[in-house]
Amino acid sequence: MDKIGRRKDIEEVMCGSNFAYVLAENGGYSPTEYKVMQSQSADSFVKCMRMQYNGRPQFYYITEGRYTLEYLLPSINGSTYLHIITNILKNAITVKKNGFLSCCNIDLSADKIYIDNVTHKVFLVYVPLNNRLYKEEAEFENDLRRLVCDTVKAYPNVASSKSIQFAEDVQNPMLSLNMLYKKLGGAVQDTPKKEEEKPGGESRLRLVAIGGNKLTINVDKDNFLIGKDASKVDGVIGFNKYIGRVHCRINRIGGQYFVTDLNSTNHTYLDKVMLSSSKAYPLHNGSILRLANSDFRIETV
Repeated sequence: MDKIGRRKDIEEVMCGSNFAYVLAENGGYSPTEYKVMQSQSADSFVKCMRMQYNGRPQFYYITEGRYTLEYLLPSINGSTYLHIITNILKNAITVKKNGFLSCCNIDLSADKIYIDNVTHKVFLVYVPLNNRLYKEEAEFENDLRRLVCDTVKAYPNVASSKSIQFAEDVQNPMLSLNMLYKKLGGAVQDTPKKEEEKPGGESRLRLVAIGGNKLTINVDKDNFLIGKDASKVDGVIGFNKYIGRVHCRINRIGGQYFVTDLNSTNHTYLDKVMLSSSKAYPLHNGSILRLANSDFRIETV
């Protein structure tokens, strides 16, 4: 599970009780992921600061006296262990539901999972890399399942009847992270179809087709997919065969909307500039968003 130690483009540097990951080159990290990670650090992640180390970019992580899972494992009981695992699953699910972050950039090493020893709240180490730690989420999930099984086997003090049963459950590939979380008593809230009005009157966004096709798409979710496959997207565009089944995604972080092209064949353009796939770009009132060869005006209301 030591993904960092096997890589040549990242170097770990210890800084007292804190640590840093130093990148080999400036273009190796994602500024968008770093920005989103910063906005969520208090809830899910170890606090991180982007700095320079001998001219190279580094991510400096402030552990603030929290304990690692590796440190706590020999001294906790089965109940406390399952509480910690519940919170790890909760954080992973939160990342999966976020439109900008990916579980593929979470460091799952037992010495990089930090825990408040009083509340057992979990803080994960997120590394906003373009070249991700895991190639795909299934690989991340397999490592998370392996972490549970290995720790229950290795530490008799956490091997209660409930933790042993849970270790058996995580080996069942038919049980998703959500299902496993619910088995531990977690309550996973689905993203509502319609967003309730926020205090302070935050703006809403819509796409208005330009030309002969009369279509308005109201973006009413924080994670909104657009394309021609009605079974897979939230905003359906059925009049243009060149638009992908799942063409792009619009996300809202706070009061700002972003668009991400999802590897579409015929591309996404913003104000005549073609967007790089899988990178988020901010949207502004009056901008023109082109999906394949169909234009939409961005309107905030």
